[in-house]
Amino acid sequence: VSHSATITCADGTVFSLSGTSLLPGYEHSKPPVGKRVGIEMFGTEGTLIYGGDDQNPTSGYLELRTANASNSGQVRDLGFHFENTETSGLGPESLMEFVTVCKGGRPYAGANSAVGLKAVQTIEAMYRSNASGKAEDIL
Repeated sequence: VSHSATITCADGTVFSLSGTSLLPGYEHSKPPVGKRVGIEMFGTEGTLIYGGDDQNPTSGYLELRTANASNSGQVRDLGFHFENTETSGLGPESLMEFVTVCKGGRPYAGANSAVGLKAVQTIEAMYRSNASGKAEDIL
């Protein structure tokens, strides 16, 4: 499944968002084939890029590209730790976190509830826009 949207913010900022679940690769094949995962953010002052191969934890990198090349740079060796899918492992980190919370442990707060709600509202507006064929407000 692949989706994309162009989003216009209240302050006039415009950005494009896309996602897919069709990444090539299969971690259980012989040999395992990693999925190339990346995030790119484009702005008027430059681009921020982060990505890696989900089967290679050392492949992570962060790159800043600006119109002024002297402000550009790369950070390597960040690591790229995707969900744990090893057969001998404990399972995906999201599942391990869920079990920790069910056992009364403290949750890892990657984002607060307001950020989570806004993400869900944004996706919901994307689906409404697709159905109506016009721009829809994020409620």
